[in-house]
Amino acid sequence: TPATTTPSGTFKYGGVSRGCFADAAGTGGARSMNSASTGTNTMTNSQCANFCGDKGFKFSGSQYSSECYCSNVIPTVTSTACTMDCAGQVGEKCGGSWALTVFENTTTPATSAGPIAYLGCFKDVVSQRAMNDYVFTGTDMTTEKCQQGCSIRGYQYSGTEWSTECYCSKAAPTTTATNCNMPCGGNAAQTCGGSVALSVTRDPNAGTTSGSSGSGSTGSGSTGSGSTGSGSTGTGTATTCSGLAPGYAVCQNGQKVVNGACVAA
Repeated sequence: TPATTTPSGTFKYGGVSRGCFADAAGTGGARSMNSASTGTNTMTNSQCANFCGDKGFKFSGSQYSSECYCSNVIPTVTSTACTMDCAGQVGEKCGGSWALTVFENTTTPATSAGPIAYLGCFKDVVSQRAMNDYVFTGTDMTTEKCQQGCSIRGYQYSGTEWSTECYCSKAAPTTTATNCNMPCGGNAAQTCGGSVALSVTRDPNAGTTSGSSGSGSTGSGSTGSGSTGSGSTGTGTATTCSGLAPGYAVCQNGQKVVNGACVAA
């Protein structure tokens, strides 16, 4: 089936094709478009562009048939590898292996509060966390993983710390720091805070969804810079197992129990 000359679906924000570009992640760098992402088995270029436009981003990039990435900066290295059909439309090309089919949203989304922005490095205090509405950890932590994990739970502010920790909040920290110098566990090209220091990002479009995770603490054990347990893991009811003492909760995926506390595995 030949590639369609006109992408399927309706572009809500005047999507215009800008071509095929290489994703720098394919050669060991950071993703060329990394401000927001999604994936679906019904992906088309219009669906990707609309997803990005709804979040206030100018450029969308479909990749590997079913993936979508957003940015306000267009990639710079062109590619000829956008050869994969869109998962939602055979014949329409949605990128390829480390290749992005890029569209530009030429009109401003009226419902968007603006693009996701990096706010800087801020001081954290182990005994009284600067950001403590929701906490999770992972050895594959990246700026995007943390930001998206916070955003989908309705928290505008996300902060990475000690390479593998993520903290969410409805308010930004207030005291700046200069020691955000640790690479992210999932992408060494990115910085994920430091020792009691948070690399903070704000998603102004978050805040319309509510947390769905448990309310149990993620533990009081140290994971490098200090406890990951000062923050609640959400607003729901914590998952518990029979035989556990009151107040104890099952650790999250990617954690283990050390001295009665949930810490990064």
